[in-house]
Amino acid sequence: MVAIASILICFANVIALISALPAPYYGSVTVKVGEKINGGTGGTIFKVDCVADTACQALGPIALRTYVNNEQGAKEQKALAKIGELKAVSTGEGNKLSLMKGFSGEPLVNTAGYKALTSDVEDKTKLDIAKCKAFVEAAKTLIEPKVRGYLVEHNTLHLDPSPANVLFTEAGGKITGVELLDWYKAEFVGDSEVEIDRAKDAIHREMSSFDVLVSKPTVERDNALKEAKAKQKQSSPAQALGSSKPTVPGSAKPAAPGPAKPNVPSPGSTKPVAS
Repeated sequence: MVAIASILICFANVIALISALPAPYYGSVTVKVGEKINGGTGGTIFKVDCVADTACQALGPIALRTYVNNEQGAKEQKALAKIGELKAVSTGEGNKLSLMKGFSGEPLVNTAGYKALTSDVEDKTKLDIAKCKAFVEAAKTLIEPKVRGYLVEHNTLHLDPSPANVLFTEAGGKITGVELLDWYKAEFVGDSEVEIDRAKDAIHREMSSFDVLVSKPTVERDNALKEAKAKQKQSSPAQALGSSKPTVPGSAKPAAPGPAKPNVPSPGSTKPVAS
């Protein structure tokens, strides 16, 4: 990847499409592209460094957003502008680019707290599913207010608050903050209570996608327990021989004496018969 990306800002060209943008400004911003923050079906987000570019520094903390296609790019730029997080857009032909508000955090599966409860546990039979579920549920409690905040303040509903589209910050093993990514599926709703309530129901449905972060380690633990049980069964001599009992040397009992046979002389015998 090229280390330097030059992005031409031309807010005037999109002012009719995006009403939330500031006064028209023409210019160029040069940024140094850093490591990938997140990637998905909508495109990729990269960290950027303004180096010594004053125009870039004036935008504040930013991140570079690329798109899978320009249609998705146009949709997300509109949503980002409406919520006040679009800083600059590329102009001219070619793939759309955006400079958006910068953020910190990482997907929940990559947080130290979640990994300590799942991937870092070597013996999968000892996965504590109750603690894992409590950790995920605590994280979800921060997502819903965030989504509702955008809904109430900007009438913009993020329709995909899935594990891949939410970044978390943590401290001391606890989730302390969240950021939402991938706004190209966003829906703009009205101010009526009916529409707000419908949107809130949608939030609750979409949040169910986090259940996989509990079900996956549950399956891992159950499979590990089955494997451990199978190995124990194979290593047990009594189980290997079935229900038969081993013979202990010297334990055989002598045969019981049968009935006495009468002392009958053979034909022609001259011996007397004992009385």
